[in-house]
Amino acid sequence: MNELLLNLIDEKYYNDSSAGNSRNAGDQLAHIHNIRVEWTKAIDPLLYADEKEFPSNEPLQRKSLLEEFQKSTKAISDILYKGIKKGTIKGFHSNAVVFLCYMISHESHTRGQIIMTLKDSGHKLDSNALYGLWDWDSPVHK
Repeated sequence: MNELLLNLIDEKYYNDSSAGNSRNAGDQLAHIHNIRVEWTKAIDPLLYADEKEFPSNEPLQRKSLLEEFQKSTKAISDILYKGIKKGTIKGFHSNAVVFLCYMISHESHTRGQIIMTLKDSGHKLDSNALYGLWDWDSPVHK
């Protein structure tokens, strides 16, 4: 879903911001990845040691965001796979299912903030494309 949203946003809108949010749209995209990296480091620091974090207000490019999203997706997937097999995730206060729910909630919330930021800035995304964020079994994702 993050990659779908990322591909819907023109890079020139990454600097869009709204009054209620201290992060611009690009920083919010980077934030999703950065949280994944922080959890990866806390849970299994050797798993994906080459993941790059994005500093705030750094100029961002879709290509580098996509590359890093793919790395952090793999890392979190591996953590979840191992955690589900063991029943726990080292460094997280609860079990693997709760960790998965936390990640889904956090990333969904942030995607919503990004969409609202763009809308507030006059760069509303295509409604039909946005429905793809909720239609997880859509042919768009296959």
